[in-house]
Amino acid sequence: MKLVKSTLVAISLLATAQITNAQSAKFSGFNVNVSTGFEQDSVTNTNFTTWIPDQGTVPFSNGGNSTSGTAPLVLGAGYNFALTDKYLLGVKVNYYALSNTTNTISPNDSGTILGLSYPVNVSYKISNRWNLILSPAYTLDETKLVYLNLGYSREQVQATYSPVFLGGKLTSNNANLNGYILGLGYRQNLTSQIYAFGEANYMNYNQGSLSGTGSGTIVSGPSKVNSSVGSNAMNFLIGIGYQF
Repeated sequence: MKLVKSTLVAISLLATAQITNAQSAKFSGFNVNVSTGFEQDSVTNTNFTTWIPDQGTVPFSNGGNSTSGTAPLVLGAGYNFALTDKYLLGVKVNYYALSNTTNTISPNDSGTILGLSYPVNVSYKISNRWNLILSPAYTLDETKLVYLNLGYSREQVQATYSPVFLGGKLTSNNANLNGYILGLGYRQNLTSQIYAFGEANYMNYNQGSLSGTGSGTIVSGPSKVNSSVGSNAMNFLIGIGYQF
């Protein structure tokens, strides 16, 4: 029995030593990073309506798509676990430090108020996005790594409505949108601790509800604008990181 225990301990120590000296060990451990690049965001606007005193609910037949192109600032941290000589599994979180605003659209194909057609312009602010990611990875050699990003994503979307019949702007509530992230990346170790990386990611979010209320100059009394929004984003990032 003692011989069996001694043999198992020896095998365990040998396996640990092999992984320690393996290619994957060059990438394992805790790391932090920062990245930027180009991102395309799209907010889809559906179920767009206004509510006006003495008129009731006025539907708009076409919600439309509002987009933006921006340079994000992404802060990240994670830990890579060496599984075998070639394979790792990373767990990481990243946060988008900058908000961005989409272009203004006018979803007013059939918005008729008091017999007249009044546009309701709208744009969206996207903020507080963060991702929780599992990252399977494969080492090409002691300095090169390819990996996937698979995980959960969350962001906030807020609308700014500019109805002509109000003569001003309405700011909606913040909607928390939940979704997923899919991505592919490449990491190049520059030294034993500093590395560069590049990746492409796609994020898609479910729908949330937005509403803004205010008083108008043409129609007296409080009016309300409602809409449902969904969102998706694609980005290409380059960055630099530090491995502890």
